Amino acid sequence: MRNSQFLLTSAFVASNVALWVSYAIMKPNNDTDFGSVPPGLRMYLLISACVAYVCNWAFIGILGTKDDASDEKINIVTASIVAYYLLQLAFLPIVRSCVQRGVSKWPLRLLLIACVVPMAIVAGIGVEAKDKILATLGIVAATHVLVNDAIVYGFLF
Repeated sequence: MRNSQFLLTSAFVASNVALWVSYAIMKPNNDTDFGSVPPGLRMYLLISACVAYVCNWAFIGILGTKDDASDEKINIVTASIVAYYLLQLAFLPIVRSCVQRGVSKWPLRLLLIACVVPMAIVAGIGVEAKDKILATLGIVAATHVLVNDAIVYGFLF
């Protein structure tokens, strides 16, 4: 495993640990953290988030072991993944500000829109690698972030 691949894997695991620790502290609540999202859409959003999450893990697992991936591309994916998960750390605190304090929903929407950029970069690198599996995994995850997170959740919240 090259240094760039080790850094990718380590950064991904560390980012996920930070996210899960924040969830353990914040304790997500399906009754309040969905705001005005219709109850019938909530399970769909949670399941699609799980699918995208698995796609991210698989993408990193594959890229982290590919011999023909350039260090430059791996480092770009690393930076994009770290940026995405850092943005995700702000998600629940902003949701709670909107719900509990009546703050404008626009900061949440802008956060979710900002999350699209790093995931689009990851998807683009998957496509550019001309690897059907990486491309599919990246596109599924990026599409989820754009459609389900930024548009559906962001504007129904």
